[in-house]
Amino acid sequence: MEPQEINVGIDTGSKQLDIFVRPTGQFFSVTNDKNGIKHDIKRLQPLKPKRVLIESTERLELEFVCAAHKAELPIIVCNIIPN
Repeated sequence: MEPQEINVGIDTGSKQLDIFVRPTGQFFSVTNDKNGIKHDIKRLQPLKPKRVLIESTERLELEFVCAAHKAELPIIVCNIIPN
């Protein structure tokens, strides 16, 4: 049986990042600062995700995006368009 691909979704806030891993159902939050982002990257790397999607929120995602790119995680910035 082929292993399922891992996808990560990140909700961006000014103080924290909320992370959900699919299909494992893991959920955790980290602070949206250098230390929290470093912890998150280290936690995500062993999962070898197919994609890491992060919400574009007034550039609050920028530090995480740069760190994920540097760590060679497949980062995708998503624009959420309200109704």
